Amino acid sequence: MNKELHSKVLEIDHQFIDQWYKESTIRCGICTKHKIEHKYYKNNAKFFDTDSGVFITCRKCNQTYTLNKYLQEAHSQGREHSIARWRIGSTGWNFNCPHPPKDFLDQIKKKRRESYRQQEESLKKMNYLRKYGKLP
Repeated sequence: MNKELHSKVLEIDHQFIDQWYKESTIRCGICTKHKIEHKYYKNNAKFFDTDSGVFITCRKCNQTYTLNKYLQEAHSQGREHSIARWRIGSTGWNFNCPHPPKDFLDQIKKKRRESYRQQEESLKKMNYLRKYGKLP
């Protein structure tokens, strides 16, 4: 991964982290999902910057999660994160973030088709106007 794309990936990842957390050491949202109200939970997870993005390591459940997987499990924000990463071209096979959901991609394709259809109609009108000097 080149340096420019790497810096964009880390920037997006840190934006999503800053929405939920203020520090790099946190309470794991997956371990404490079914927490007891009066029990105190220690900070047991930490964010790490790597070459392919941000990872979260939890000492309590002994798991390492990608940021997208963690946001999906803990906060239901995986969709927005994958869309933001998709816009800069850092999702899929060689990255640690999956492609956005199919319904989002279908909406994008529908918008593209509509804009291409409008361009084609305006081109037809211009050609007709050039040929006959008036619109039908």
